[in-house]
Amino acid sequence: MTVVLTALAPVVLLIALGYGLRRSGLAPDSSWPPVERLTYFVLFPALLVSRISAQGVPSGLAVAAAVTVITVLAVAGLLLVLRPAFRRLTGPTYTALFQGGVRFNTYLSFAMAEGLLGPAALAPLAWLAAVMIVLINVLCVLAFARWGAGKTAPSLGGVFKALGTNPLILACLLGGVLAAQPQALPSAVADALALLGSAALPLGLLAVGAALRAPRQATELQPLVASSVVQFAVKPALALGLAAALAVPAPLQGVLLMLFCVPTATSAYILAQQLGGDGPATAAVITGQTLLALAVTPLLLATFLAV
Repeated sequence: MTVVLTALAPVVLLIALGYGLRRSGLAPDSSWPPVERLTYFVLFPALLVSRISAQGVPSGLAVAAAVTVITVLAVAGLLLVLRPAFRRLTGPTYTALFQGGVRFNTYLSFAMAEGLLGPAALAPLAWLAAVMIVLINVLCVLAFARWGAGKTAPSLGGVFKALGTNPLILACLLGGVLAAQPQALPSAVADALALLGSAALPLGLLAVGAALRAPRQATELQPLVASSVVQFAVKPALALGLAAALAVPAPLQGVLLMLFCVPTATSAYILAQQLGGDGPATAAVITGQTLLALAVTPLLLATFLAV
């Protein structure tokens, strides 16, 4: 447990610092969108290209990817079946529960993996995250088409176009192509990518903290509680159970846990605003899960590492 807490302490401190910077006005709301764009479009892709090009595709990745796909589809199916049990929630509010159950925070996954599993875990994590990004975005668009209040229904064509230009997916593909080349990247290029990538996780975690908002209504608590049960109990148990049944190598089981024991992504709020979701309820889910993760995630990781 001490090892886990030591590894996660910098993550918690950076999230708290981001929140403090926004609340104090030192870095007001208007300053964070440029930081998020820089991180998303430049720094994080640089990190992925740097790690994947140096390490390539690890053995056992295909089975781990299968576990990832099955887990995400099973959770989405569960949330679809459970919709009648939450009939008091409006359709847009239920999208907050759905996104809270299926999405994951990429920055937290990578920060925890680097702290607990070491830099070697980042390449397989990047490949599995790319699989999840594609699948989850398709599922969320379908959820908004079914339950959202948007005047224009989101199209799958639009989401596939967005995925085709997603910088994280493109970075994984570029890193894979570079890893397959007989010659390594020139040292100057590799060093520049490594320097850019080293800034991705600190800035990403600061942005996570800056995005925290307190729930304002009691009706926002039900999506938070229900999605948190899915996020921190159902998903990790299902993923690790499948990984054990399919004999996924132990290092990759640790990587899978990093994907399935983190709170939902802050991008869920943006999608809710754009596609007719419930923005305040989604913000409450993001904030509540992020804070809950500070207590729950160390316990999950300590239990896994002790086995």
